[in-house]
Amino acid sequence: MRRIAIIGGGQTGLIAGIDLVGRGYAVTLYSDRSGDDWMTKSIPTGIAGIQKNTVDYERALGLAFWDDEAPGVDGVDFTFSLDGKTVFFRLQGKYAGQLFAVDVRLKSWKWMQEFEKRGGTLVIQNVTVDDLEEIAAANDLTLVAAGKADMMGQVFERDAERSVYARPQRNLCMLLVKNVKPFRNGIPFNAMKFNFYAPFGEYFWVPFHHMSRTPCMSVLFEAKEGGPMDRWVGKCKDGRDAVRIAKEFIRDWAPWEWDNVQDMELMDDNGWLVGRFPPTVRKPVGRLPSGRIVAPLGDTCMAFDPIGGMGANNATNTARVMIDEIVKRGDRAFDEAWMTATFERHWNEFGKHAWTFNNLLLEPLDAPAKEVLIAASRSRKLADDFFSHFVNPREFFPWLVERRAARAYISRVSGASWIWSAVVGRARILWYQLRQRLARRPIMPEAAK
Repeated sequence: MRRIAIIGGGQTGLIAGIDLVGRGYAVTLYSDRSGDDWMTKSIPTGIAGIQKNTVDYERALGLAFWDDEAPGVDGVDFTFSLDGKTVFFRLQGKYAGQLFAVDVRLKSWKWMQEFEKRGGTLVIQNVTVDDLEEIAAANDLTLVAAGKADMMGQVFERDAERSVYARPQRNLCMLLVKNVKPFRNGIPFNAMKFNFYAPFGEYFWVPFHHMSRTPCMSVLFEAKEGGPMDRWVGKCKDGRDAVRIAKEFIRDWAPWEWDNVQDMELMDDNGWLVGRFPPTVRKPVGRLPSGRIVAPLGDTCMAFDPIGGMGANNATNTARVMIDEIVKRGDRAFDEAWMTATFERHWNEFGKHAWTFNNLLLEPLDAPAKEVLIAASRSRKLADDFFSHFVNPREFFPWLVERRAARAYISRVSGASWIWSAVVGRARILWYQLRQRLARRPIMPEAAK
């Protein structure tokens, strides 16, 4: 029986460990915290919203323990503004299947129990580089799913070409909150709300399943450094202070949501985080001082900015590809060439497309993307198709980055000429701008039915 070690007790490490145990491997998983620690001492690691492919994988492994409890998210309600005073356009569209955002603290607590129940060996230990040397020597393969831990920089080299960014692109604040009134405004399904402010950032609301096994809302603010949204990193002292700042921002810059959030409170004292990090792709082979090698999984090999909701799905895909290649490898050595080829398979099938799409959202929208979104604001069919591709970001290309392809896509999916879509879409934008200027207040545009 081949021995595999996994470093990291988060979502990616545990799902990989449970799958490998089920396939007959001897798996030891090292976590720096116990299940009880996850529930009582840990902050959430992020929203970790998962799309249909990842949901189906968890269900196939018998790990979707909250299917009857967690609020499924059907799609997106997207608004585009420049200044919080005028909403330029709005579109609503459905995903291919539902998105689920379940507290990783709850997942880790429950999945640790399941991992041991199914025959895995769980070790509660903070693993250092020296420890990693011993673990790698004792196992046929060592997988590191330790997220953005400081140790990663010592073991896995940053891929400068693929990473693109050397600096953080957003300053982040995430809150898990209750007492938020339902967002109606003509939304015909359970939606994630995405508010996009072109000059200075974005923020979004996601229905969330809290570790207490009750629904709540998660809200994530993505602020460009130095702009009017940059109010949290280094500027708030605790979670309640972060909530207060969030209310102030919404009152001033999203007044159409102010009534919904006046009574907003934290779900739990640990239910918040602030921070910043550069989106990073790391090399697929980690080198230890002895010369031994280890392989990365999840955020350890690709740490996404959360703007596009790609991180958790990409992380799980790294695990699925890794496990498939482990099985194919049989009794042969897990050498450097194999680790590189395994990551390249993931990169080519999913990773680079998710990475490119996510990075597009961090930049000012190019003309092809603007044309698609404006057309989708008047065509629900087009909006549904656009958001359905979040499951497989490969399908965004080339039409999201090439104007000719974008226009062909608009005509094909909407059933109307791209010229007509552009004219009508821009006329709607001008009409709503005029109405809002005359009313001297934001008016939420109606989305296409």
